[in-house]
Amino acid sequence: MESTAPPGVQEFRRACDIIVRFAHAHNGLTKDEREVVVNVVRSLDQELAPSHSPDAPPLAAPLSNMPLID
Repeated sequence: MESTAPPGVQEFRRACDIIVRFAHAHNGLTKDEREVVVNVVRSLDQELAPSHSPDAPPLAAPLSNMPLID
């Protein structure tokens, strides 16, 4: 199945897949490596989240609230 996501999104997905494969191959990430990944994800969450009224319910759970992959 061919993705309809823009090329930049597809490239980001491939990069994420590489990080996951690396973590699996090395029995996880070190604390410092996890911190880097978490900080990038939180930054993306803040930058890419749709702006909406502060009184409106969230559209989805922020990525920063998602559990980390062990």
